[in-house]
Amino acid sequence: MKKKVRIVGFDCAEDEHAAVLLDASGEFERRVDVINERGQIQESLAELMLAVGPNAQLVVVVESKRSHGRIVADVASELGCEVWQVNTVALNHYRDLEGQPRKDDEWDAYLAARMVYLRMGGCRVAIETTEEERVLSRLTRTYSRLIKDRKRQVARLRAVFLELAPEMLHTSWAGPQPGSKAMLYLLECWPGFEGLERAQMRSIEKILRRCRYGSRATQVAKLIRRWHEEFLSRPRSDQPLPWNSISSCDRSGSVMSRRTRCTPKSPTASSAILWARSYSRCTEMVL
Repeated sequence: MKKKVRIVGFDCAEDEHAAVLLDASGEFERRVDVINERGQIQESLAELMLAVGPNAQLVVVVESKRSHGRIVADVASELGCEVWQVNTVALNHYRDLEGQPRKDDEWDAYLAARMVYLRMGGCRVAIETTEEERVLSRLTRTYSRLIKDRKRQVARLRAVFLELAPEMLHTSWAGPQPGSKAMLYLLECWPGFEGLERAQMRSIEKILRRCRYGSRATQVAKLIRRWHEEFLSRPRSDQPLPWNSISSCDRSGSVMSRRTRCTPKSPTASSAILWARSYSRCTEMVL
């Protein structure tokens, strides 16, 4: 014999939860106030299970299995109740449709239960997750944020190259790309490319070989050196270079190359150092 379904909606809070039980036709039957304590929640759910009878399946509805609703969902699962979860945005939209002028705990619990009774959008059976799955979910979200941050930093670097060295963005450019590991290592060693003209060729080649340039390392190193010499020979104006718009970080940072000591008087040096620091931080964790 198939059991009847009885639904109870919970509006969870820090101190006390409001629970509303629906009757068999989906209408309001009774309200239960539950103190936010495991023993009290167990007692209240047990009373509701006795009230609906042995021939009915009690369905517990919460907004979230985390935070305030965590203990309610855990206790309901332990007692054999089916746990459903409603989307907060969908619940707020349903509240607006019903014309609720302000938040009300009892009304919110009733609407959550009604959404599950009517099988409206935004309702789903709560999924049991393990601690490993929660950790993986947090790592995935962190990785996504780092990817977005890296893309933003690369776009800002490309904008600077577009003003200072547009030839590096051409398809014919055989050197490191703005978002590559090689470019990251070059900026770490020579922030803003300051002092690159005094660097030894084998130092540049060593960086390129770390990035799997192989036999092309010497050729690409000469290309980078030749480009830098041409860049230094270009006429410069008294206006601050675009490196100044890269970062608004604290200018007291000391991320300077051990090979080259850049002075704060140079707008290219001080600002590019700060940018290289922020770019390397987000890129190192992703690459």
